[in-house]
Amino acid sequence: MKILFLSDLWVPFPGGAERLQFNLARDLMRRGEQVVALTGYAYSAQFDGPPVFQDLGFGVFDQRDAGGARVAHWLDEIGPDVVVTHHLYANQFERELVAYGRPFVQVVLNGRRLPTAAMGVHISKWVRDRAHPHVEDMTITPPVFDDVVAETHEHAVGFIKPIEHKGVDTVYRVAEAHPDRRFVVLRGEWQDLEIIREDLPNVEYLEPVADIRDFYRRVDVVLMPSKSEDAGTVGQECALNGIPCVSSNVDGLAETNAGGVLLDPGDVTGFIRTVERLDDPEVRALVVERMVRALAAKDQDGQLAEFHRRLVALA
Repeated sequence: MKILFLSDLWVPFPGGAERLQFNLARDLMRRGEQVVALTGYAYSAQFDGPPVFQDLGFGVFDQRDAGGARVAHWLDEIGPDVVVTHHLYANQFERELVAYGRPFVQVVLNGRRLPTAAMGVHISKWVRDRAHPHVEDMTITPPVFDDVVAETHEHAVGFIKPIEHKGVDTVYRVAEAHPDRRFVVLRGEWQDLEIIREDLPNVEYLEPVADIRDFYRRVDVVLMPSKSEDAGTVGQECALNGIPCVSSNVDGLAETNAGGVLLDPGDVTGFIRTVERLDDPEVRALVVERMVRALAAKDQDGQLAEFHRRLVALA
């Protein structure tokens, strides 16, 4: 079976949606399927993933009509049995996907579930509940694998993507309350939206990395005080790394960081005090133990096997 992943972005682009698509593709390859990745973003590159890669040659925010003919060309050229797509491209190229005549699967993130998709894959129960799912849809918690695990961890508090809805203001207030503690902030893709504080000497900014282990080896606690999050893979990556994740309790985060520390997104005092409490080795160990148990309970292998089974049935 030939499966095409049509994604606006691709690893090493540092986004959770891209990592989700990438991990789904790699798992299908491990199960013996032929996988092709087709993307429009020039930064995309082969990175331990599908052996065939094509670049559409246009950016994420180009006009829909600028890429429609090229998407249609590559659908015919590659000839996939099933297409897996998500978010922006599912909506932009719905016409081409329908005209191609083979089933397409939509990974449902923060957009609408298209009725023309043969199946929807929801990335959290919270997303599924709001998306008016079809009976044939399924939920897959974004999978994580050992390639995110750093061998060692430095003593610092980490945070990913300093933008407003990720709760960056809370992180800066925690940094102000702990001037002697080091904070490592990993910059993200939309740097024109970032809020950078140059007046905090204990905050170090790390440029986007292709290998997320470059971030995790720098930190031993991660904050994720997001104001909204459809799922969020960071808590699960922290579980594999054996480091605590302190997140807000909103949306899908209550699922993906179920074993970590969950706080109201506006509870700045709670985040400050939790960072202090995690200096206690016993407290750290208890949190990490809960996180590992919660990750195991999601039955990642079972979800991926079911996804594969359903793709085979569609083809």
